[in-house]
Amino acid sequence: MKLFRFFKRESTTSSTRISRKLFVPDVVVCSGYNSVDSPQSSRVQFGGVSVRGKAHRLENTPRQDAISLFTHSGWIFFAASDGVSSSEQSHFGSNFLINQLVNVIEKSFPTEISFTTKSWKTITQALSKSLVAYFESSTFSTGGEKSKSTSERRILAASSVAATLELIAISEKPDGLGNYDFAFIRLAGDGLIAVSDQTGSFERLHAVDTKPNQENLVSALPVTDREPEIVKGVLKSGCALILVTDGIGNNLFEDLTWLRMLERFSLQDEVTQEDLLEIAQHGYSEYLDDRSLLVVKNCL
Repeated sequence: MKLFRFFKRESTTSSTRISRKLFVPDVVVCSGYNSVDSPQSSRVQFGGVSVRGKAHRLENTPRQDAISLFTHSGWIFFAASDGVSSSEQSHFGSNFLINQLVNVIEKSFPTEISFTTKSWKTITQALSKSLVAYFESSTFSTGGEKSKSTSERRILAASSVAATLELIAISEKPDGLGNYDFAFIRLAGDGLIAVSDQTGSFERLHAVDTKPNQENLVSALPVTDREPEIVKGVLKSGCALILVTDGIGNNLFEDLTWLRMLERFSLQDEVTQEDLLEIAQHGYSEYLDDRSLLVVKNCL
């Protein structure tokens, strides 16, 4: 497995009992690329950024989003987790899920990745179980959760560390035309996934309706009971995929300046950290929530 370089990446504790302290910088940026020899000299570039929202700055609370980029079994995974604002320690939850995802994928798919709903439902369950155990071993648990039912333990954990988890998986190698297979997987959440054509125009990609449930709560681990959503496709030369958390996704197609910035960016030859930050920080004084942006670009 190859892990890509992160800049200003969150640090984690090595103690057995998890501390209430976690260093979460206001901005984290990651980048990398996969260069594969092919007749078209096609390669894929990756860029990700996560920035702290205005509401968290005003309330002196940390950024609750987390992002990760890693490879396994011929696929590159780009993931985003959005801590649920009503859960006081959800930045712990999002960071835990992002790091635990690597281990769960390795264990679930030792040699070959499967993109069936059944396979990823198993991953959802494993991550939920791990997140509950993580909460119960932390200093912000009360210590009496293990005597309760499984359902009650999940609810208690969610009240503190609930977080979403969505990811893009893209093949490390192109086909004979320089195109790459990809899959979008939503285990829990309400982010936005979109793909651009060669003119830079974006179109949403969603498997099913992703509106909040009847309780008006976002689907989140460890309490979600939804089936994983999986959308598969082909990323053609000159096209780009984006995955954004709700801090951007809720406003992207309504804010034309934001959308034009993203379209212009998708047509550029290189994914730069400066462009990622410019897009993520657009409207920084207006939009309240954290915003995370993941971009996968199939360069010509």
